[in-house]
Amino acid sequence: MSTPVPGPVRAFPGAEALLRVHAASLPQPDQLAGPFVARLLVAALSSLPAPTVAAFAHAAGTRVRVGDDVSSRPPGAPADADYLRGLPVAADDERAGTPVAGLGRAVEEFSGESLAAVPATGDWTAARLTALLDAVTAVTADGPVGVLAALWTGELVAAGTPVADLDAGVRPGPDWSVAHVVALWGSRDGPGGPLLAVADTYPQLGSPDLGPGLHLQPTDRVAVALGHGGGLVLVGPDRRRDALTAAVGAAGLSPCWWDDPA
Repeated sequence: MSTPVPGPVRAFPGAEALLRVHAASLPQPDQLAGPFVARLLVAALSSLPAPTVAAFAHAAGTRVRVGDDVSSRPPGAPADADYLRGLPVAADDERAGTPVAGLGRAVEEFSGESLAAVPATGDWTAARLTALLDAVTAVTADGPVGVLAALWTGELVAAGTPVADLDAGVRPGPDWSVAHVVALWGSRDGPGGPLLAVADTYPQLGSPDLGPGLHLQPTDRVAVALGHGGGLVLVGPDRRRDALTAAVGAAGLSPCWWDDPA
């Protein structure tokens, strides 16, 4: 049974599977946004059963903080620290988190190497972001591509902003200001400027037009949010690895991991 794509959005190929897994998986466990989104993409794009979020965290090299930090969750989101048991503890808060390069390795491992994880980083602009997404999400017989985005939420508008307000140029927010990981699943060309559809990791971060955990963001705001030391990871069939890498370069970006400690 297919899941209809909600709202006034042009969905990327493969979005229905992603949204189905997303709806069944919310919310993320505390501190594990990256492993949560990586698991969503493997579950949606791979024929293999995806393991737990904790398994992705272990494989990706996650290091967790001790104690509860309310500011690490959006307003209204309850604590969910059960998954943190058994995960390595960071030496200090600066070293806590999950390397995005590790998420890429986990995606490839848990898909049985059927998926490639290709990074994109550099000097982000709305034009470069749009060019890259247009290139990699075009319909092709080689299979769909999922998009993981590592960004700074303080540059985004409030997730609950209605589409009508965004189309009118209203830009409230943000809900919170943290380094975060989400998935991108579609776009909208509205009168207030181009928008990108986000699958977030908390149901509280949802638009009234799209549903829990789903919202629209101005493309230029997403580009600025990526520019805070973040980037995209393009996840698609391994046979598309070279084409995805070439698309990153053609958009004026670099296909390099920006946080690989190795």
